[in-house]
Amino acid sequence: MVQPQVPPLVSHPRRRPNPRLAGWLSLVPGLGQLYNRQPRKAMTFFIGVAGLFFLSLNVPGITGDLLGWWQPRGTGMVVLSLIVEMFSLLVFIGIFLCALTFWYASMHDARISALEISGEREPGGRWWLFRR
Repeated sequence: MVQPQVPPLVSHPRRRPNPRLAGWLSLVPGLGQLYNRQPRKAMTFFIGVAGLFFLSLNVPGITGDLLGWWQPRGTGMVVLSLIVEMFSLLVFIGIFLCALTFWYASMHDARISALEISGEREPGGRWWLFRR
């Protein structure tokens, strides 16, 4: 009985991602992770950054709606409405800075992950936001 010859399996070497390109692609949050073939991370970063920006940009509108519904009158109430406005501004700034930090973390993670995948850096280390 003659058996057909099966060609040997050729293992293709894994593509070595370019760390610079991964970082630049992350200007669009998650695109660098897709380049590194990490789709769950990509989705997490994209939804996280987009969600935080969306939330922060809606804080002033929500505050305006609240004060429009409330319609403060009198000196004490106007002072209270100014305090609400200042608190709203602090919340906006805080959430916006969190969004920028998460966006930077996306770029940094894409670059470090590309280095780890290509073997130029040992895997592991600290939590993703505080990698060296």
